[in-house]
Amino acid sequence: MRAWWSDRASALLALAGALALLAAWGLLLDQGGSGFLLAYVGMEYPNITEIVFGYYFLLTAAPALLLLVFALVKMKVGERLMAYWDRFAAWPMSLALLAGFVLLATLSLRAGVLQGAATTQDEYVYDFIADTLEAGRLVNEVPDDPEHFANEFMILNDRGWFGKYPIGHPLLLAAAGKVGLRNAAVPVVSAALLVVTFVLGARLYDRRTALLAAVLLAVSPQFLLTGATRLSQPASALFASLGLVGLVAWERRPRALTALGAGLAFGFALLVRPFPGLLFVPVAAAALLAGQHGGGPRRKWLHAALVGAGVLGGLAALAAVNLVQTGDAFRTGYHIDYKVADTAALVSKGHSAATVTSSVMNGLARLHVWQAGFPLLLVCAFFARPVRGRRLLWGMLGALLAYRFLIPKAGVVSTGPIYLYEALPWLAVLCADGLRRSEMPSALGWFTARSRRIAFLAGGAAVALAFFWPVNLESLYFGARRHQRAYDMVERAASKSAVVFYEARIQGTWARYLRNPKPDLSDDVLYLRKRAFSYAELEEFAARRFPDRERWVLLYSNGGNPRLLPLSDLVEKERQEPRPPERLRIPVSGG
Repeated sequence: MRAWWSDRASALLALAGALALLAAWGLLLDQGGSGFLLAYVGMEYPNITEIVFGYYFLLTAAPALLLLVFALVKMKVGERLMAYWDRFAAWPMSLALLAGFVLLATLSLRAGVLQGAATTQDEYVYDFIADTLEAGRLVNEVPDDPEHFANEFMILNDRGWFGKYPIGHPLLLAAAGKVGLRNAAVPVVSAALLVVTFVLGARLYDRRTALLAAVLLAVSPQFLLTGATRLSQPASALFASLGLVGLVAWERRPRALTALGAGLAFGFALLVRPFPGLLFVPVAAAALLAGQHGGGPRRKWLHAALVGAGVLGGLAALAAVNLVQTGDAFRTGYHIDYKVADTAALVSKGHSAATVTSSVMNGLARLHVWQAGFPLLLVCAFFARPVRGRRLLWGMLGALLAYRFLIPKAGVVSTGPIYLYEALPWLAVLCADGLRRSEMPSALGWFTARSRRIAFLAGGAAVALAFFWPVNLESLYFGARRHQRAYDMVERAASKSAVVFYEARIQGTWARYLRNPKPDLSDDVLYLRKRAFSYAELEEFAARRFPDRERWVLLYSNGGNPRLLPLSDLVEKERQEPRPPERLRIPVSGG
């Protein structure tokens, strides 16, 4: 009886400690304001509020996790969870349930938290490129008065009007748009990525490890929140992971079709995101040529050529698009946007020791918490069993880290370390096997019991739900509201046919400007940046180009609150109080 009471009392004390830390976390959040992550500045370095958030989070969530795991072990919860896990793992529909959960969760997050709003300006550019592709074009005709249509990450010059990004991801958006499901495109890609992660885990290890990897991915904040956006990283991870599955399958049974399939997958990953796609290729080539099988060197080189053919197909597509858009197969929209002459200058842009250090360290720090929403899980990856193919995964992770050295940026943090997104499925597989590994180092003796490792995952999920998810969902929700309220205001006040000029960048979101017009200017409401034009000049332009549309101006106060005013009122006010407008004409080719 005394031992039972001792276990129960120590568990209750540990739970009380975890709750006290949760209360401290709440007080720290109150002190810091609503959401530490709403400082949408600092592409090169993390903002101080994010650093404070991470500092407070580790000081409270990490000890709370340890206390919670201790309490679960003392209450023998791990044994009961083991039984539930065994039943779930044996259920034939478990993977389908997880994929369905990811699809439903990402769609719900998009509708309920993001409210359909863009989290970064990139998403508007992807939509524009998708609209262009749906119309069967790679570039659009330059509209009359082009200076009124320039926007961030958009190219508008004598070659045409197009977005600077590669067409791989917009192709998927365009295909989904053809059947009216563009909003579901990235959620479907995310669900497919979960299934591919399972297949990769099963080929490297076994079904139960693969299923645990799928679970870890399905509850990842970064995985789910990025899946609710229009961003290209899920598609990049999907096709790179398909390439990995092909290479692992080829290693076990070398077939020409498998080699070609792996090459085509890597080739399309290049078409989605050339970086880090180009860095994955040498890792894949090294693994292919170092692989051991009974086909002999001649067959190996033949299959390597097939993989190379698939990769070259992706590169050829990139070159063909560049030729149409820029007139040079080796000159991309990035070159034009950044105003550099060659790729060496593009890659070296912004390099400094401080920027590179920030890029690498900040990415790893973000990944440590955004992967699962609680600390310490990444450590498990280092205990994955040394099976054939594990080096390939670590090589791909190394290539992704090299990407942060070559093109250094801290990047946006709306949904996590976006430039390390492709690591999520591969780390999920390694972490899953590390957690399931039966022989653990003696230094981790307390962790060897399977029930304790399940308690660690359960405690981590509880910590993520209590500490991590609420503040980040709040941050994303209010960021989306700041962006979306301009559209809501216009919808309430304007007719179904209007042109709206707007001033200033939108505060509190990485989607700093409103959406681009469609290539054919068929939008019900056209949103155009005011720039340095006077209101009289805007009135003249709009009356001449869009005589049948209402004309409005959206102004933002210092606090970021929008006001919608008729353009005619502002023209009249400008006439009554004349002042020479500032003339700052920007280059038409960029935003």
